[in-house]
Amino acid sequence: SVKKGEMLAVLGKVGSGKSTLLQAILGDLYPDPGKKAFLSRPEIVAYCSQVPHIGEGTLRENVLFGQEYDAARYGEAIAGASLEGDLKVLPGGDDVCIGSRGITLSGGQKARVSLARAAYRRGSEVLLVDDPFGAVDAPTAMTLLNQLLVGPLMEGRTRVVTLQPDAERLRAFDRVAILEKGRIVEQGTPEEVMKTSAFQGLLSSSSREFGTTWGTEVSGSQALALAPTSKKEDNRAMRVKLREEDFEGRPTIDMIKQWCRIGRWRNIWNTSTLYGVQVLVWLFADLVLANWTNAIAARESVYDRAYIGAYFFWLLCGMALWVVTWKFGMWFTLRISAQVLNMMLTKILNAPVDKFFDKHPVGRIMNRMVGDVATVDFTLFLRSTGTSAVIFQTLLPLAYIHFIIPWFITVLALPLYYLIWQLCKKYWNTTVPLRYCATNSRSDVNGLIADVSANNTVIRAYGDQDRITREMCFAMDDMLKASLYGERVLRRWLVNRILFLWSFYMTTTYIVGLLNTRWMGAGTLGLCLANLMLIEALLEPNLDHATGAQLEFIALARIHEYMNIPQERPRRMGNDSKYHSFPVRVERAHLGSLTSTGLGASTEVFRDGRRVLEVASNGIGFIAAPGSALEELCPKCSKLKETEPWHQIIGVNNALRDVDLMSRELCCGTGDQVMLEVQSGWLIDGAGVVIENLKAGYADIPRDVLKGISISFEPRMKVSITGTTGCGKSSLLLVLLRMLEPRAGRVLLNGVDPVLFSGSLKHNLDPFGIYSDGRLWKALELANMADVVKGWDSRLFHQISEEGTNLSFGQRQLICLARMVLRQPPLLLLDEATSAIDRRSQEEVQHTIITAFPNSKLIAVAHRLETILDFDDVCVMERGEVVEQGAVKEVSQRKGGRFRAMLEAKKMW
Repeated sequence: SVKKGEMLAVLGKVGSGKSTLLQAILGDLYPDPGKKAFLSRPEIVAYCSQVPHIGEGTLRENVLFGQEYDAARYGEAIAGASLEGDLKVLPGGDDVCIGSRGITLSGGQKARVSLARAAYRRGSEVLLVDDPFGAVDAPTAMTLLNQLLVGPLMEGRTRVVTLQPDAERLRAFDRVAILEKGRIVEQGTPEEVMKTSAFQGLLSSSSREFGTTWGTEVSGSQALALAPTSKKEDNRAMRVKLREEDFEGRPTIDMIKQWCRIGRWRNIWNTSTLYGVQVLVWLFADLVLANWTNAIAARESVYDRAYIGAYFFWLLCGMALWVVTWKFGMWFTLRISAQVLNMMLTKILNAPVDKFFDKHPVGRIMNRMVGDVATVDFTLFLRSTGTSAVIFQTLLPLAYIHFIIPWFITVLALPLYYLIWQLCKKYWNTTVPLRYCATNSRSDVNGLIADVSANNTVIRAYGDQDRITREMCFAMDDMLKASLYGERVLRRWLVNRILFLWSFYMTTTYIVGLLNTRWMGAGTLGLCLANLMLIEALLEPNLDHATGAQLEFIALARIHEYMNIPQERPRRMGNDSKYHSFPVRVERAHLGSLTSTGLGASTEVFRDGRRVLEVASNGIGFIAAPGSALEELCPKCSKLKETEPWHQIIGVNNALRDVDLMSRELCCGTGDQVMLEVQSGWLIDGAGVVIENLKAGYADIPRDVLKGISISFEPRMKVSITGTTGCGKSSLLLVLLRMLEPRAGRVLLNGVDPVLFSGSLKHNLDPFGIYSDGRLWKALELANMADVVKGWDSRLFHQISEEGTNLSFGQRQLICLARMVLRQPPLLLLDEATSAIDRRSQEEVQHTIITAFPNSKLIAVAHRLETILDFDDVCVMERGEVVEQGAVKEVSQRKGGRFRAMLEAKKMW
């Protein structure tokens, strides 16, 4: 039990159940059947998850979260969350649109926005915070603790906080509890718990040696106090708009030509032509009936079988033409359906983060990818061919009618046709934009659904179900109103007027036909009236087809827009394939007779007596012997024929980077198949990185996030990038990954959140089934996850939910690290890779990071300074600029240096 107003700290190793405890307090978990459990919680709980909930909208909207704006309280929440300095540099201040899931914010900024929301929330008696200090630097963490968690806005609330063991922080709490395997093993006052062996077991050796006492208070806002401020007017001009999507008009001729080219011109030409011929054939069948009737009325001798035969002949021709027309039409739409989705998906996947994803909400993308693509797949052909049928079924019968009726009726009908055309034109000019608005409104609905699905725990915790329901009702109301007026009200308005005019026209034609029998016979008059009545009966469906066709082409226009979005530079250059690393699976029987001689660096492999492999200069793999090529190892393997002289074999089944084990596995192995891991040797000595005058920013914001950075890293070095939260560390990694294109400068290479997928653990580690189970377990051991996985019933086949939501955040980080251990990339970028891991596990994982990538260039973003002490180099960033760089030992001893100040604040040296 936790008393009202108390502040409880919950400690534990990764996967011990800290986040699960908070979920249970929220009521998202159920007690075991048959066990008594009683949990009392207020209706509203302020909850900050380890993955912060950031909704689409402005920063202020995310902090207020549906509450009324109180300037004083809002200012206190912003100051307590150390966001004042960030608001000075963000374009638009707190009015900046931060994108879906806070894509334009750093991890630390998202965490502090979530904390500011919890502080601002009125009526919440309980505050649950999951590891609030993992994503921020030490001075900012101190500000969050002193000014927020124990500040006036939180005073009197019951606070349950999960965090990593830190003696100074824990002294600010009333009670401390330690979890182990889902059970509380120690609890009491901070002084009592810190003396226990359970607490000492959580501390890393560096923490016990150096301590964790903070020094001078330096808040994140103070660190950013020197950032240039801008006027409110400038901020407003620089806001990034995410929601506006104006009506863009009807599709252009060039756009329609493009789609006709995709579906092939001959298909659309054949379909349209056959539709016209089909209508003529049906008209000929009607003419047979009219002539038959005229002959009977004239009392002529009638040969009925001839008329019946002629009628059925034209009827069968019409049916055959209908089948052929649909065949050509389906070829047209199937070609479009087969290519549109792939083309659109390729364009979106290659779109730059700052020019597309920063500005397009997820609901809009979902609407284009699902709603508009489904429209093209299912209704484009029906609408377009239906429109063709409307044209032919209306114009051809009218042309025949006016050919046989008196000329003055044709003259009198011209004003009528003009009036009907003007009514239809006005209808189309109004209903098409309305339907377009309905389609756009669906984007808001989809975005809200996606937001609620991803953050339903936070919404329920804050008791905001009613507000979200109202927002959903408003969004649905906008969509349904536009649909109702566009598809029902306006259509009825037009149909009533056209029916009145058309009835008058039919009546006039009927009276003229009766009074002038010499102009037309009974059968001819009946045919005219039948066609006029058919046009009247099909009026509403034909209007729906014509209007629907325009809307379907608007869907094409919307897809066309996404097929012309800005693209990143090519991922691969023309000669990149020469430098790729790849796995090769071969049959052992195809390897022939292999033997090896020597040990270590002198090992050689012979095939049928001919030397084919020798040890590479780095001693970790085999290269082709002089006068031979890797393809000679298995001539039947086409993949090995793609290798270049600089490729080397660094793995054979479970043997990796050990030439003795690899030669033994090659020559003496028993398996039917052999997995060879071929690595490009162009980075055999590691990857050197040179950054020259690099400038980069997001979206259309003119201010640079990275401001002229020039640094270089030698191959195989372990480099840490540190600095205050929001200074541009993660942005630098995005540039290295080319997810953010530079505005100036260049990055020369020798020439983010942990992402898990829905599926088994084995699929997440090895999506393409390249590695053996032994290699997977070895990687899990190095990532300190093997014991956890062995405790699961399904082990490697344990099912992981989408984005790894059924694992703790720390476990997700360790699985991603194991994935990298398998791949052994020449360049490895880590963005707070151990932020959610306890200190003891962190120490073991840190050893893995240092030792498991001997030939990799490693660049890591870190806030925990104790994780970078074993690195070779450190780079300190501030406000998008590099302020210090050098060897860790050397930079830490610079008097007045920024890095030394950070270490003194943590008392690490």
